[in-house]
Amino acid sequence: MKFCQRNRYAFSLVDFLPFWLVRNSRIIQLIRKVDIDAKRRQYNKDYREINIDFYKEPKPNSDWSETWEVTEGLIKLMGDEVYKKKHTLCL
Repeated sequence: MKFCQRNRYAFSLVDFLPFWLVRNSRIIQLIRKVDIDAKRRQYNKDYREINIDFYKEPKPNSDWSETWEVTEGLIKLMGDEVYKKKHTLCL
């Protein structure tokens, strides 16, 4: 994987042009600025959506709801084992 593919929000296609060409062309500098600004806006939008969705309750019949039920069952099982040994479970 190329470096620019790992951080697609930080690089513009203009960054692959020769530096002297970008430095001497106002049009190319403007294109780069517009591209980077659009990528920053997209990053902020994507980040907000991911953060908001992360805290939402999972949809019914999804893998997450089954996973959550398994996790709850494991925590209850651990709690029962700790209780049998007369200790306190701290999470």
